[in-house]
Amino acid sequence: MNNKASKFFTDLVHGLATLLFLVAALYFLFVCFLTVVEYKPEQEEVLELTGETAAKVRLNEEIDLVSWNVSYGGLGDNTDYFREEGKGVKPADPDRVSENVNTMFNWLQEKDADLILLQGVDSLSDRSFRFGEDKTFAKLPGRVSAYAVNHICVYIAYPLPPIGTVQSGIMTLSKYTVDSSTRVSLPLANKWPVRVMTAKHCLQVSRLPVEDSSKELVLVNVQLDTYGKAEAKAAQNEALRSLLEEEAAKGNYVIAGGDFSQTFYGVGDSYPVASGKWDPGILDTSAFSADFSFYMDTDTPSRRSLDQSYVDADKDSFQYYLTDGYIVSSNVEVVSLENADLDFVNSNHNPVCLTVVLK
Repeated sequence: MNNKASKFFTDLVHGLATLLFLVAALYFLFVCFLTVVEYKPEQEEVLELTGETAAKVRLNEEIDLVSWNVSYGGLGDNTDYFREEGKGVKPADPDRVSENVNTMFNWLQEKDADLILLQGVDSLSDRSFRFGEDKTFAKLPGRVSAYAVNHICVYIAYPLPPIGTVQSGIMTLSKYTVDSSTRVSLPLANKWPVRVMTAKHCLQVSRLPVEDSSKELVLVNVQLDTYGKAEAKAAQNEALRSLLEEEAAKGNYVIAGGDFSQTFYGVGDSYPVASGKWDPGILDTSAFSADFSFYMDTDTPSRRSLDQSYVDADKDSFQYYLTDGYIVSSNVEVVSLENADLDFVNSNHNPVCLTVVLK
């Protein structure tokens, strides 16, 4: 190699090394910035209640509930998602997000359940084109509502195209009087630096007075970690168990509903997980006391896989899951349970409908 070629090669190596150093330095500075502005909620935070209602929960009367992970209006039947071996990062069409949210709003309004537990509700996110979903669902008439944030990041830079700003949470709406609603932090699913860009999961604990009773209905809205390691899920499961056991020991009526991101042990093998597909794992129900029962509708899936679009897919061979359901204390009688089969048009989850009576 002559001197000229050698110099060119040396300059090229030095240039690439400098470029890589600058990229690494910029990434480090970006992570440091996200660390400074990281969302760091308290262990417990009292939430603002909006709306008014004079009705109270009554004993021996049927109460209708709906739990639904609305998936920020961005995971309708036309989408896949990169975290489950799909290619999609965020929706390409703001009109479709608006359509999804408004269609789900109309379904909930027609269903007119007494208690509504929503997960995956964006308030200010680029992925949902900054559509104020929390404000939209709060317009469901005749209800008190509370919103608990579980994911804030000023900018998520990966993958490409970047996800951008995320502000999302869970939401509870009630036709009955609510004395208080509290955000209770769960153990973190990730460590630094991944932690600064991922969700800070929580439970939303709402306390409803029961007419002619000294007990409360403790309603727990649940959205646990989806893609974390088994030990992270186990820690969140234990925090959930501890809270529910504590409330049941007081004699309160306890209902926990939502997206557990796991299948309850013992509900059967209706939807076995194929090789290479996302596996939700099993929530060990034996860790809970005999004061609790666990409910998932095994006749209809509550969630579909996001490894491919659902439109024009082979529905017979598609990967389905049971990840959404309810945990109820022994003084709550379950009258009926059903996953509403909406064919995953507007969300990759189906709503889960429950009717109960407080005894």
